[in-house]
Amino acid sequence: MRDGRIGVRGERFDIFDYRVEIGFAEGNNVRNSTGTDGTTVGGVRLTDAFMGIKNVPGLDYVRVGHFEIEAGFAQAVSPRNITAMERAQATQMFGPGRRYGTGQTFLFADNRIRWFNGIFAARRMDNPTFMNDSNQGIIFNSRLTCVPIYEKDGTKFFHIGGHYMHYQNAQKNANGTYTDLGIPGIVRPGGFVRAQNWYTVAAINAPHYNQGGVEVAWSNGPLAFTAELFAGTFDKGRNIYGGYIEGRYFLTKDSRTYDRRSGAIGNVKTNRNLDFVKGAIRTHHHGTQEGFGVKSLGSWEVFFQWGFTDAERLWYVEGSPGGRTTDTVLGMNWYWNSNTRMMFEYVHSAGTRTNVFSATENIFAASFRFFF
Repeated sequence: MRDGRIGVRGERFDIFDYRVEIGFAEGNNVRNSTGTDGTTVGGVRLTDAFMGIKNVPGLDYVRVGHFEIEAGFAQAVSPRNITAMERAQATQMFGPGRRYGTGQTFLFADNRIRWFNGIFAARRMDNPTFMNDSNQGIIFNSRLTCVPIYEKDGTKFFHIGGHYMHYQNAQKNANGTYTDLGIPGIVRPGGFVRAQNWYTVAAINAPHYNQGGVEVAWSNGPLAFTAELFAGTFDKGRNIYGGYIEGRYFLTKDSRTYDRRSGAIGNVKTNRNLDFVKGAIRTHHHGTQEGFGVKSLGSWEVFFQWGFTDAERLWYVEGSPGGRTTDTVLGMNWYWNSNTRMMFEYVHSAGTRTNVFSATENIFAASFRFFF
């Protein structure tokens, strides 16, 4: 089982909204506070737990609790709506995940311009593994997006945006040096389908980490493209880079929708669902008999994704030299309806690690997902 979630959401008294969501997973590779190799942790974890207030004077919408830090377009997309089985590797590497904090969102120009700002605790507490994390620093995050084209109920759109994140390390050792600071995300390029990660980005003795990214998305109904670029620096030339480009096309002329309030892709809008019909079938020797036929095969989407991460410039890391990795993903999504789909993928992954190895890997994968 890849992932499972259960939760509640709603609105009260016209201005409040809330969400509480718990995740269940077979196992996740995580990293501890020292930056050493993580362990596989399963069981229950906290995903979303927040309350929001609408129409706050001067602030618009304010949210307080445990929720996603906005670090790009794909990071803001719900896991149930991502195109491939997992987000692009660069999104996983540069995505900080969820933290406790507060954020506010301005919406302008008929919700076409969106500006998010937030302050979060650097310490992760969504899983008992992170409870001993000594980093008491803060994360400041800002994301600005614009959708100048928005037509046909969000199935035709053009989106541009960017984000900035500052990760402040507040912990110092007795000798005055800073406690090792890991990349805010999982800091392991590669996702659940890979047999191994090509390299690991270890934590670094640094006072802070700065990250920026740009994003663009375009959709004209069944045909759509998305691309993002990321860059992060720990100081003194210790930089990391990443990015991806994704294209998708509905063979059945369906489309994905755009959610202006979140600045990300919403659910798939299907024109036809998988449907069978029971009716009379006439045979030559036995007269009329009842049988089953196919009324509709649902919606079919093909896609490709190419992405990379580059940590060659993290020359400081001892015993864990930087590396590069690229992934090429080809896949198909078969939507039985807007809530149910089967996924089929081929992944070609290539990785290098400085003065250590250069290798490739080929993966075939399938998945079944539904939500209600």
